[in-house]
Amino acid sequence: MALSEQNCVHCGSSQPSTATTCQLCGASLITDVVLAANTQVGAFMLEGVLGRGGFGITYKARDLMFDVVVALKELFPDGLVTRAASGAVQVSALAQADFERVKKQFTLEANTLQKIKHHSSTRFIGLFAINNTLYLAMEFVEGETLEARIERGALLSFQEAQAVLDDVLGVLEEAHHLGLLHRDIKPANIILKAGGASLIDFGSGLRFEKNRTIQVSQRLLTPEYAPLELYGQAVRLAPAADLYSLAATMYEAISGVRPASALDRVNGAVLESLAKYQPNIAAGFIKTIDAALELRVDARPQSVLEFRQRLGAKPSIPVTPVASAVPNPPKVSNPVPTPRVVWLFIILASGVLLALILLRNFF
Repeated sequence: MALSEQNCVHCGSSQPSTATTCQLCGASLITDVVLAANTQVGAFMLEGVLGRGGFGITYKARDLMFDVVVALKELFPDGLVTRAASGAVQVSALAQADFERVKKQFTLEANTLQKIKHHSSTRFIGLFAINNTLYLAMEFVEGETLEARIERGALLSFQEAQAVLDDVLGVLEEAHHLGLLHRDIKPANIILKAGGASLIDFGSGLRFEKNRTIQVSQRLLTPEYAPLELYGQAVRLAPAADLYSLAATMYEAISGVRPASALDRVNGAVLESLAKYQPNIAAGFIKTIDAALELRVDARPQSVLEFRQRLGAKPSIPVTPVASAVPNPPKVSNPVPTPRVVWLFIILASGVLLALILLRNFF
């Protein structure tokens, strides 16, 4: 059954009513592949669908052992698999190699969640295999997506935007230190919760190395938030790609205007400065967002640290200090006494000497 609105759930583009796959990003427009509520998957009972992405379907579920709500993400890559009547995932022989590749990517997301400790990241619970696919159990973050807030017309104030930026940059800082890009930062992947914001869904993430060129899939891109370099066949990844997506997200959250895609801008579409919509925001903030939205990679901030410095903020995690010339200095078995100990020794010695002099004169 096709989606009633015929809007792609992945890129948001409008599609013909008879279409079953998105003509822009290639994602499936079929909704009957999701597992029904009250379906048990391992130790979890499904309660409903939270969202869908290029890699899979995320459910709200209850942990039957601990009676807590979690987010359960099922690996169900669009265009590669189908659903059997039993609920199991079916993979054709032709798609098996691609499915194994995305399984590795899915496992990478799980490993990433385990390593990132920032309070604005999603806590990892477990990874397991069932139904001929993988499932990732994560902390269920209670709150409203930034996308939903924008849609109801409640734009972020300057102070709110600063707080959201600080939280998201903190997560990215740790991820980039681990050599991983998120690659799909957008309003739908930022949840506004009590006390801050959370960045979710590292499913599109990729490892990056300096000066290394890799092949990436364009099907997982969301056009309005994707930098131009991710549309290439051979891509040299860098943290500046995530910073572009984050800047595009904040641009929309503050102005209410969805930025023109990088491809449209190359073809002549104009992206106005954020100052046009919010002239009262600090000039340094506007300049940083505008700079991060540059089409050329080398014209953007190159790291979270540089992004923060342009904003005038301090880094959220300390910079690794330069190692000592002596990596493991030897332990001193007889350390030099502290001044207090030295003075105590002098006083005692003086007392003993005075006592000896008195005794000698007495006898």
